[in-house]
Amino acid sequence: MADMFTIGEFARLGDISIRMLRHYDEIGLLAPAQVDPATGYRSYSIAQLRDLNRIVALRGLGFSLTEVRQLLTGITAVELRGMLLLRHAELERQIELGRSALSRVEARLRAIEREDEMADDIVVKTAPTQRLLAVARPIPGFGPGNIAPIVNEAHDVLSAIVAQMGLSPDRVYLTCYDVSGDDPGKHIEMFLGTPVPDSVTVAKDPAEIVLLPGTDVASCVRQGTTREVWPRIVHDVMSWIAEHGYAHVGPGRDFFLQTNEAEPGKQVFEIQAPLRRPEDPVPAVAPRRLAPDPTA
Repeated sequence: MADMFTIGEFARLGDISIRMLRHYDEIGLLAPAQVDPATGYRSYSIAQLRDLNRIVALRGLGFSLTEVRQLLTGITAVELRGMLLLRHAELERQIELGRSALSRVEARLRAIEREDEMADDIVVKTAPTQRLLAVARPIPGFGPGNIAPIVNEAHDVLSAIVAQMGLSPDRVYLTCYDVSGDDPGKHIEMFLGTPVPDSVTVAKDPAEIVLLPGTDVASCVRQGTTREVWPRIVHDVMSWIAEHGYAHVGPGRDFFLQTNEAEPGKQVFEIQAPLRRPEDPVPAVAPRRLAPDPTA
């Protein structure tokens, strides 16, 4: 059963802006799979993620939108791989100036090369309700480029609070998200948190106590840098959810199981994507702030 995504969700999966997705629709480059005739809301299918990956990759090669439209029809993964490898060689000669762009092209290349492979490291499990000591930050969008700088700053703040509160420094940190505002495509609140027991009822400012609801998730553990892992794991998990008859439910939860600043490629992440069977009710998955205990 094919899964459908709102324009905000699809923009999040493709790591591009909603405005750009609307532009792609207006110029006939990537039309939504469905448009609600009453509301005009656009919906996209998981199958369109492949086309979006190719558009982003070709734009990264420097092609204009007109050229992308011409190339997109009938281009094979082998042809696109060859073009991306040529770009890879060019960027290597640009030293520091091209390093950021190079890492993005490499990540897209790996995702495209393995598009038709079935991931065998994804499992469904029930994630328990967790009480978190967390700091909240607004973010401009999803994807490593939008999240990484803010996560790093939030982690410094939260780890200092953990020490001030006398909690064990040996902890797992995670990010979760709330997109329940009036415009989910523009208002995204990220919580960087770490699990704490029920006995922790008061947080040192600017941290707060947050409840992350338990729910069924598709879980996948991968090793590597965030820029390498993110595009591939999003494609794998979302494709797996659709192919196994589930429906995706809201933003995922990203666990930093093992960090390694000296060797980022050895970092270990667990990505949890909330899901449900289509016949089941939609569960509440967004983090919820808890009021401080006045007796504490």
